[in-house]
Amino acid sequence: MNFIGSVWDIFWFFFWVFVWVAYLFVLIYIVIDIFRDHSLACFVSDPTSLKVRDDIGIDIIAWECDYPHSDSIWPDAPEFVLAELNGAGASDADIHQITWENSCRFFGYDPFKGIARENATVGKLRALSPDVDTTTKSRAQWRESYEAAHAS
Repeated sequence: MNFIGSVWDIFWFFFWVFVWVAYLFVLIYIVIDIFRDHSLACFVSDPTSLKVRDDIGIDIIAWECDYPHSDSIWPDAPEFVLAELNGAGASDADIHQITWENSCRFFGYDPFKGIARENATVGKLRALSPDVDTTTKSRAQWRESYEAAHAS
């Protein structure tokens, strides 16, 4: 093989390496865009991700409390998430976006269709249902209270 042939081979090798790297780079960004356009990154408790929320993309972060599962943080979920968001230095706008706005936008839901925004705070919603027992109880305790309430 002569010198020109080997230079040409090297050129084509690096050309195809460049083409494949560029292809993979574009493919990765397409996948990232698809994820950001069609997904929500939900969390129950993730203080680290909240601190890097702008790097992740605050538009795709949504909080969930995992209610009604027995291992959820309910009924103290609002206070729990507020403490995490405050610990991450989130502004009021960030808190609104993460706790309800992103989910409502994603699902096309208007939460204030049935209740005024000023009445949709944790305190006012809890005040609307003073008869709801939110204490943490074991299954046996719930059974006892149910049976006592429905005894004939």
